[in-house]
Amino acid sequence: MQTLNIIGAGKAGSALGLVLAGSGVQVRSILSRSSASSERLAGLLGQGHVVDEIADLEPANLTMIATGDDALAAVASSLAESAPFQGDRSVVFHVSGAVSSAVLAPLSGRGAAVASIHPVQTFSSPKADASRFAGTWCGIEGDEAARAVLRPVFERAGARCFDVSSEGKGLYHAAAVIASNYLFALIEASFRCYEAAGLDRKLAAEVVRPILHATVDNALDLGPAQALSGPIARGDHGTIEKHLAALQSVAPPVPELYRVMGALALELSAEKGGAATEDLARIKELLASRKA
Repeated sequence: MQTLNIIGAGKAGSALGLVLAGSGVQVRSILSRSSASSERLAGLLGQGHVVDEIADLEPANLTMIATGDDALAAVASSLAESAPFQGDRSVVFHVSGAVSSAVLAPLSGRGAAVASIHPVQTFSSPKADASRFAGTWCGIEGDEAARAVLRPVFERAGARCFDVSSEGKGLYHAAAVIASNYLFALIEASFRCYEAAGLDRKLAAEVVRPILHATVDNALDLGPAQALSGPIARGDHGTIEKHLAALQSVAPPVPELYRVMGALALELSAEKGGAATEDLARIKELLASRKA
């Protein structure tokens, strides 16, 4: 049976602790900045001892670090100095999307295999997140020995694992942020325009709900270029000119966001091939100009 220590009992650490315990991993120790968080997770798990210091961690062959990115290096150093390891069977991993396993280098010197595994998922409520974890894609990078241990552990819990290079970790995470977090910013920009046009947010949310779902489905099914529709796909520079004039009444950064996203949409339109080259050139000029 695999045994696990958890460092960091926030939303991600708690959800993943539930996921792994539910697949048969035995939780030994739980350590977090907040003892209340550790106690809460121990209660949810029905197992695991709450400890206050890294030196108090019980021996376990898996150690999951689910702290903030800025704390990873310090936690790794403290673990290397004082934590018990089970010889060459010990695997230490973190769950950050942006940081590679290189931050765990001090532990390699202690004989532990190190890796990172990042679930491409948002975490907000541990029990709900754990219940829908099956099918979650997880990017994994690090030592071959660590990956060989972690992949089957997470796959038994329902994960779909794929390899990420250490060098590509930053761009990999940026891609996930654009697809998820920045989508909230785009929706907010849309809401601000609707509000400026006289619609309240509740109505705006219902208006965009069907088109948002359809847009995401089409982009994933057809690819962004072939799914692109609207004035830039048609080369309708007259409509773009009207939009830019109307956006002068909306506070920054929404008008600039329209221009930046429009420039990328121009590339997609050219790839799709449905608009005249001269029309796309005119749209490019309009988007680059600061005058509507």
